[in-house]
Amino acid sequence: MTGPPEKNCKLLEENSFLKQKIQNLEQSLSERRGVEELLQLERELYIDLLKYQPAGIYRLRVFTSKKLPKSAWSSSDNPPYILELVNDRFCEILRINREIFKNNPGIIIDLIHPEDKAEFIRENEESNANMKPFMWEGRLSIGGKIHWIHFESLPRLVANKDVLWTGILYDITERKIQDQEMKELVFKLQKALEEIKTLRGIVPICANCKKIRDDKGFWDHVEIYVAKHTDAQFSHGICPSCVKSLYPEFSENENAEL
Repeated sequence: MTGPPEKNCKLLEENSFLKQKIQNLEQSLSERRGVEELLQLERELYIDLLKYQPAGIYRLRVFTSKKLPKSAWSSSDNPPYILELVNDRFCEILRINREIFKNNPGIIIDLIHPEDKAEFIRENEESNANMKPFMWEGRLSIGGKIHWIHFESLPRLVANKDVLWTGILYDITERKIQDQEMKELVFKLQKALEEIKTLRGIVPICANCKKIRDDKGFWDHVEIYVAKHTDAQFSHGICPSCVKSLYPEFSENENAEL
């Protein structure tokens, strides 16, 4: 390097400064790439959690800036909330597409079975007023068919005093069908047990004709009584003693029976 020492020194300083700038820029770009990769990973995770959940996922914002009328939760017109987010499974369970939810978030109340609607409204009002977790099971009536669902969500208050509800929705129709089948089976088993216990208790039987008195006071032949209380069936014959008494001509063989 030639030239005045002062100029050479200045060039060296500028060169060092440029190198440092380049290093800083490279480091900044590297950090930015790392942040972008992290954001992309988080986005993919977010999409995966929403798209491949077995449950419906939703986020609902309840407005508290104005006093709500008593009918606020009971009508799909001008509801006090909006659905900020729903996943595909949520729409699938309720049999409604995303655009309908976007245009009319209050439509859910119209899907609730008439017999369950009052409870659904009351639970929503109480949970929102008291900021307590919302849990509800009930029926939907869609296209003349009954579907059982389970809602569960947690509230949190945000800066502008709105309430955000983040929750899940399950279709529990199959579970309810299985529960009903189980109840019917238990009822049948209990009934069968009661009938068996009747025969294990004291059975009032006539000492002469051997008829049995039932719980209504009527006297039945043994086979009729037993048939009523069990699944047993009778086949009729005559024992050797009765053969000898009724048909002596056939009684030469002591073991004879008809």
